[in-house]
Amino acid sequence: MITYHRHKCIIFFYTSHPNDSIFTFKTVETLYPILNKESKIIHTPTPIYVKGTSQPTISLNGDWLFTKNMEDIPNGISKPDFEWEPISVPTEWYMESFQVESGKWAGYYKEFELPIDWENQKTLIRFGAVESECRIYLNGKYVGEHTGSMTQFEKDLTHFLLPAKNQLLIYVRSESLASEISKISHYAKHQVGGILRGVELIAVPQTHINDLYCEAQLSDDLGQGILNTHISLSGKQKNPKIEIVVMERGIEGLPIAGKEVYRQENRLNQLSPIIINAPRLWHAETPFLYTIEISLFENNKKTEVIKRNFGFRKIEIKENILYVNNLPVKLRGVARHDISAYDGRAIKDTASLRRDIEQLRNANCNYIRTSHYPPDSYMLDLCDRYGIFVEGEAPVCWESGKDSYERISQIFYSFKSMVIRDRSHPCILLWSLGNESEWKPKFYNSLLLAKELTPNIPVKFSHSETHGIIKATDIGAKHYPGWKGLMAFENYFRPIIFGEALHLNCYNTSENITDPGLRDMWGDYLKYFVDFIQESPSITGLGIWGCTDEMYYPKGNKPCGYGPWGVVDGFRREKPEFWHMKMSYSPIIVTSKHFQSSNNETLVSLENRYNTQNTNQIEILWKDMNRQGTVEVDIAPGMQGSLHIPHCVKGDTLTITMRDRRGFDLSTWKVPRNYSPYYPMPELAKGDVKVISTDSSYQITSKDIQYTFSRTSGTLVSIKKKGEKIITGPVNMYAIPHLKENEVIDYIPQERSEKEIGFTSSPLTDWTLESEYLTHTEKGISITIHGKYGVNPVELVYSIDNEKRLRIDYVLNIFKIGNGIRQIGIGFNLPKKYNTLGWKRKSLWSTYPDDHIGRTEGIAKAFYPETSSKYLKRRDIPKHSFSKDGNEYGSNDFRSTKQHIITGNFINERGDTINIESNGKQHLRAWILPEYVSFLIANYSDSGNEFYLNYDANRTKYLDAYIAEDGDVAGWIQMNFK
Repeated sequence: MITYHRHKCIIFFYTSHPNDSIFTFKTVETLYPILNKESKIIHTPTPIYVKGTSQPTISLNGDWLFTKNMEDIPNGISKPDFEWEPISVPTEWYMESFQVESGKWAGYYKEFELPIDWENQKTLIRFGAVESECRIYLNGKYVGEHTGSMTQFEKDLTHFLLPAKNQLLIYVRSESLASEISKISHYAKHQVGGILRGVELIAVPQTHINDLYCEAQLSDDLGQGILNTHISLSGKQKNPKIEIVVMERGIEGLPIAGKEVYRQENRLNQLSPIIINAPRLWHAETPFLYTIEISLFENNKKTEVIKRNFGFRKIEIKENILYVNNLPVKLRGVARHDISAYDGRAIKDTASLRRDIEQLRNANCNYIRTSHYPPDSYMLDLCDRYGIFVEGEAPVCWESGKDSYERISQIFYSFKSMVIRDRSHPCILLWSLGNESEWKPKFYNSLLLAKELTPNIPVKFSHSETHGIIKATDIGAKHYPGWKGLMAFENYFRPIIFGEALHLNCYNTSENITDPGLRDMWGDYLKYFVDFIQESPSITGLGIWGCTDEMYYPKGNKPCGYGPWGVVDGFRREKPEFWHMKMSYSPIIVTSKHFQSSNNETLVSLENRYNTQNTNQIEILWKDMNRQGTVEVDIAPGMQGSLHIPHCVKGDTLTITMRDRRGFDLSTWKVPRNYSPYYPMPELAKGDVKVISTDSSYQITSKDIQYTFSRTSGTLVSIKKKGEKIITGPVNMYAIPHLKENEVIDYIPQERSEKEIGFTSSPLTDWTLESEYLTHTEKGISITIHGKYGVNPVELVYSIDNEKRLRIDYVLNIFKIGNGIRQIGIGFNLPKKYNTLGWKRKSLWSTYPDDHIGRTEGIAKAFYPETSSKYLKRRDIPKHSFSKDGNEYGSNDFRSTKQHIITGNFINERGDTINIESNGKQHLRAWILPEYVSFLIANYSDSGNEFYLNYDANRTKYLDAYIAEDGDVAGWIQMNFK
């Protein structure tokens, strides 16, 4: 609870668990009135029409000149005599091979000419973002300055312009105070600086609209929309005539009606609120937009037209639930940075932003946290149109106890600039005061501003529930809650958002080099989180960290960045986690293990996870062999029901696709006729096996398969087929340890030549034989081996039948190895020609893309023409999928663990196969060594040692459940060589 005054906050803090309702009171003096008065912020709406001009905007993006050494600020000099080099704008200077000493100034230079028809207009220049302190000169005269990280601003150039060529000079300081507050270079792992977003010139009339806030509200019953248009003017006219027209724009991707719903013409000070009865509502699921067109008149002549989209949506909190349009909302999304593999934090064009937002929308994301700075304004336009809620975050990160006035003022200015620019967007669901910072009085200034300017938009502080719970904010925030955190916040006293809920595998670098399958196993974690949050009243939603790999390829420098922590890479290729996100976030879930079909009807169970939409508002397609159709079902939001298909399925599998009426698929499911969680394995065949025994060896023959055992070492020496070696002994026993947490936090896989990081799959060594004996059984022969790997005892039982089948059972004692083990199993070395892997497995989802490393069944080659480990040079844009990337140990597809296998196959160029038989409870991994193809069948395999993924996860409970009290672990491998 919080009481607000002009410059004071009375805050309730709790001193114990929040549900105990034990609070203390605190009154906080703020600098809010002074800061608010000092920070004059203008974001002039871009006109679509200005009287007398053919085009009111001109882009200055493209070719500029650059120098990294601007030691003195000259007066009256249009173009200082420095060494100028070409540079592209927008981009980071570091990505173009430049580096500017911290605190020093770099320079940008651009010449332009204005159209003749701009002569009688005012000319503004707008920068989407300059990182982060700059001074602007035009034709040798000082125009103004600005400090702000990833913050839009504008300046008036009118009085500095020449009728012909104009010379624009921008001084940019490297790593200013604003950059230090935002930590933008720190978590990019390189120096971020330069003109990072678009630059444009804007023509406006002498009297023009310089601020427009479309405050769209709804009545309690949602039956009436009220639009208050807050219009500010710049110029001599104080009360001009204004015409307002409101049109229905509709939903992007559906037919647009273009119907006019309101028109008003009046003097500015006599404009009345706009009332729309029975309005269409904006929601991420149904992003219905209206368009407002505001025309400004002088002497009854139209001088300027502003056009803007808006939407009616109502946000409120009741008890511990966040509501949008009177219905609870669940958020499923990502934390998103601006990332370009070649341009760093810069946004090169609108097409790349549109691609990003479409990609996320098509993956069922309904929420973006703009970590950790305001987004480009065009991104918000896209989220309005495509339907994605946005948490607008101020450019403040890891801020602690430094409280100078300059610092406090900068924090306030940046937040105010974001709020004023973005508050009209219906996609804005909440504000974030900053990221993972220590709560200090300086943040109350921003809080008071938000409550004054946008009282209907909630505020959070990421992550308040870790840095001291602040009940002043409306919504709780916790990062990486872990399994225990889910339960702790299930019935929390207020809504809470896990803005960084699950981290992708990133810092466990050696494990990622070794086994990309960790990225597939991550899907189990995400599904668990999403399912849990769906049923938890107070947990409003989650964001995945992160959206895009933080990996850059600058000219003239080695790759840099924080690492591969995105569901897509820097080139926007979908990584394995992307599909898990799309399926976990699907608003319609098939819950049936199998379909029921009889007569002329088939039944499948569904769950509707939409917040507002009935299932009859989407298209449901079904397919059975060569028969297909569409079907409709009536299931309310948040409810479950049955899909009735008027068709008796003939095949073994029914395919169901959920399709949004805007044309993209939500999810696709394959539902089997029969389902069993058990996959019985072939048993060993009965019959005799030929054995030749000597003092030193056993020679065993099963048809055309020959096994050679050494009795002196107790090891399998080799397996041959028709005299050709197909297995090279000995058997390898594995107890692969976890790598240390946060192994190398600034490590990029493309750059490991001087780091002690690499492949980690060495078998146990220091083998000692204690005993061996052979027995004949009704199913062939059995060889029992007792020995030790170092101090770790093991029993191995080799069973060979007369149908070319080998089974090895083992009991390994790992008591003296410890709990830090990722995979335990057994495997062999194969000739390198067996370099194609096939598999069939029990998978998390019933459908996958054809190139997903976790697909239910598939074929993977050890290497593809595209597979390369030579990434130290600037990388070309890859045209192939993530699965074909790789390193010297094989492609991602080949060397990734295949969880829960039923069968596995190693295939050579002739088509000969070595077959592995399993029951859906084991895991297969293969890799390439200089002389062999190695593989492992693991009876135990976990998610690795990514610290933030496993944070508070009690990971060891899985291994504890597998290990006997005395430290024994049991497992087996079964192969056939038919």
